[in-house]
Amino acid sequence: MKDNLTERESKIADLFLEFLLAYEKNYVVKGIVYHFFDKQNISKERTFFICKFLERKSLVSLNLNSESEMRNLNFDKLKIQDFLKNNEINKIWRTESKISNDYTLSKWQVKSFWIALSFGLLGGIYSTVEIIKSLTIKEDVKEKPVSKEEMELELSKLRTLILNQKRDTLLTPSNSEKGK
Repeated sequence: MKDNLTERESKIADLFLEFLLAYEKNYVVKGIVYHFFDKQNISKERTFFICKFLERKSLVSLNLNSESEMRNLNFDKLKIQDFLKNNEINKIWRTESKISNDYTLSKWQVKSFWIALSFGLLGGIYSTVEIIKSLTIKEDVKEKPVSKEEMELELSKLRTLILNQKRDTLLTPSNSEKGK
């Protein structure tokens, strides 16, 4: 059994208060109360819970028998009118529901904050280390300047290699010449 009203029950509670305003007496017997809620497909347990909720808001007072069952329900029409003008049960339900949802969300935000922060810190540290590594590698490459003589020596070695390969290909007969 739920400890608080659902949205549907809060709307039905508002309708019930409007029903009480239209009723000619200042009390209602349990049969009429149960009949009203039965038409709305509300169980007797939830009906009693809704009436207890209205009693906590000082809108009605329940008269119970020795087995803690409802005998009748007393109400003050002026209190109900003032209450319905200022705020309805549905508005109260929305406020309480919002507070409950905000509380749950806040608990999750507190739990997930530290996880997100730790991932962020690890990523930040990792990227900083990678940036420092890349800067130090570039400096190592810059430190080795090549002189003009070394470049010319390397180029002459490459030219010699290329010439040797050309000569080898010219000396070796091609497949088409072998067949003749």
